[in-house]
This record gives sequence, C-alpha cells and structure tokens, in this order.
Amino acid sequence: KNSSNTTFNMSSSKDDTNSNANMIQPVAGKIQHLKAKEAALSRLLAAVRKEKLQALRSRPLTIGIIGFGRFGQFIAKTFASHGTVIATS
Repeated sequence: KNSSNTTFNMSSSKDDTNSNANMIQPVAGKIQHLKAKEAALSRLLAAVRKEKLQALRSRPLTIGIIGFGRFGQFIAKTFASHGTVIATS
C-alpha cells in the first residue's frame, strides 16, 4: 500500500492578499521600465534611419536603362531627378 496525504490550503488570509499586491507592484514597475526602454530604442532607430538616408543621399545614383522606346524615355525622364541616367537601345 502506498498512500500519501496531501493537503491544500485554499483559504485566503490577509497575509496572502498583501503578498499578491506586493508581487503586482514589481511587474508594473517592470512594464514601465520596458516601455521606457522601447521608447529609447525607437528614438535610436529613428536616428539610425536618418543617418542612413543622409549617407544614401550623399552618394548619387547611376541608373541604367536598356531600351529607349516610349517607356524607356518615360522612365529616364522620371529617374533623372533622382540621379544620373544612362540609357542604351
């Protein structure tokens, strides 16, 4: 025979309520900390994107177009404002 006696205490006491309230506070503080960290990362990402855009704009594009029919001419005129266009038929 193998018998085990397991008892569970399902009653709630004042001490249990206080300990649960204490556990909720650190979680709320952690969420606020994570939100602040997320905001800082968002600002950093915006700064990196701005720096990348400046680097890309400082180096002019050279755009090659093969075929200089109606569509090729349209594309060449459109892309001319974005960089140097080289077209061949």
